Amino acid sequence: MLGTVRSVSQFRRPADVHASPAHEAAKYFDPVVLNESVSISLKHRYVYFEVPKAASTSVNAVLHELELRDLPDPYRVSTHPPSVSSPFVKPYQIPPALFHEVLTGPGFVRFSIVRNPFTRTLSSFLDKLFLADRNERAFYRDQLGFDSDGPVAFKTFLERLAVTPPEQMNKHWRPQVIQSFHRFVDLDFIGRAEDLSADLATIAARLGVALGPVPANSPNATGAADRLAAYYDSEAVAMVASVYAADFAAFGYSPHLEFPSPGPR
Repeated sequence: MLGTVRSVSQFRRPADVHASPAHEAAKYFDPVVLNESVSISLKHRYVYFEVPKAASTSVNAVLHELELRDLPDPYRVSTHPPSVSSPFVKPYQIPPALFHEVLTGPGFVRFSIVRNPFTRTLSSFLDKLFLADRNERAFYRDQLGFDSDGPVAFKTFLERLAVTPPEQMNKHWRPQVIQSFHRFVDLDFIGRAEDLSADLATIAARLGVALGPVPANSPNATGAADRLAAYYDSEAVAMVASVYAADFAAFGYSPHLEFPSPGPR
C-alpha cells in the first residue's frame, strides 16, 4: 500500500524563485512542451499546469467540457489535442507581458494535479515503453537509448532516469515540481490524482463554476496502482525516492512504499 500522504492543498513553492517564471521555466521546457503543458482560460481566469500520468487525460476532459460548454458538439476536441487545436489559450498566442501576468498576477487561479511518484513512474514506464503503439513506443525508447522492441526491465528504466538531468527528461517522467510549475510560480491549489473528484470540486468552487463529472475510464490508464508489488523491491523504491526526492518533499507523499504482509498459507 502507498505510504500515508499529507494534504497537499497548502503546499507552495519556495519563496526564493527568480522574478521571471517564464525565463526560469524555459530552462526545462522547449516551446512545444511549454505550450502542451500550460493551459490558460481567459474566460474563467485560470491556468492549469498539466502533469502527464497524473490524471491529465481526465482533467483535460473535464476542463474541455467547461470551455466548450456553450458550443455545439462538432466543436468537441480530443483530450490531448495539438496546441494549435486546443480550446485553451496557449503561451505562444499571447505577448510576454501578458504571459507574465498569467503566471504571477492576482487575476488568475493557478493549479496543477500531481500523483504519488511511485505510481506515476510505473504508469509512465508501462504506458510509454510497452502499451503505446509501435511508433510511439519507439519514440520514447529512443529518447532513453533503448531498442525499439524487446524487453526493458523497470530497474533499467530507473537507472536511466537516475543519470538524466531533469531538463533533458521527457515530460512523462520529469519531476513534478518542475512539470507542475511549482518551482516557478505560486500555485493556488495542488490537487492529487488520488483524490481527483474532491479536488476538482475544490477548484470548481474557487472558480465559481460547475464542472462535469470525471470520466469513468481513461484510455491511457495502466492499472499501475494495483501493480506496484510486481515491479517494486527495496532497490527500486530507493531509486525512485532518490530521483523524485523533491516531489516527495514538496507534495507530502511518503518516500517509503510498504506492501501488505502475505497471509497464512
